[in-house]
Amino acid sequence: MLYILKMMLILALILFTGYLVQTITGFGSTLIILTLGILFFQLYEILPIVLLLNVIMCFSMVLIHYKNIDYSFLLKNIFSYMGLGFVIGLWTTQWIQKFSLPLNKLFAGLIFMLSLFEFFLLYKNKSFKIQNPIFARFWVFISGIVHAIFATGGPFLVYGISHYNIDKFVFRISLIFVWLIFDSLLLIHHSINLEQFKTSLFMMLVLPVSMTLGQKVYEKISVEHFQLFIRGILIVSTLIILLK
Repeated sequence: MLYILKMMLILALILFTGYLVQTITGFGSTLIILTLGILFFQLYEILPIVLLLNVIMCFSMVLIHYKNIDYSFLLKNIFSYMGLGFVIGLWTTQWIQKFSLPLNKLFAGLIFMLSLFEFFLLYKNKSFKIQNPIFARFWVFISGIVHAIFATGGPFLVYGISHYNIDKFVFRISLIFVWLIFDSLLLIHHSINLEQFKTSLFMMLVLPVSMTLGQKVYEKISVEHFQLFIRGILIVSTLIILLK
């Protein structure tokens, strides 16, 4: 019983941290939660919990702002290429499980390289924009594969569509709709069990506290420096996992 309470507390703190960071920086709660989470859990042990929370949050946002979603842009530039990658990614997960590949270490390696790359961009105050449309579509395709396996295709998708000039709010709500669709499909694929479902509902209590505190922190700190700090945490965390 004590062990279960300890694990629940650890998970609550990880979720709190993930949604706190997302409120401050606007990016990657899932990436942060899973990276910190696999220090203590197996990836697919906590993934359904995170997916259900994401689906609930995304659905509430889409319900309020559905008129701001650019459906034609999504159909033309995201769903076709990302959808194909997503199907291939689901097929790839079967092979990963069949051959018992170290999923946590594969995920850690991916996030280590991604965080190192983004740390360099932030440190040098540079942006990464892909102008070649074929190369951009390739990144959108890759985001589908990564999202199907690790539920963290966001950075790759943003790279792939960074060259489009879209209103920031429309862009954000449209991407939330993308995550609602693909996270819902992933949640069905991973078949959340009753215990995970109850844990997700309990962890919903963490979100308002995390987001309220995150907004207060956002108003008092340098977001650029905070983003560097978070990438540093991700690099250290993934190194620990890789060296275990």
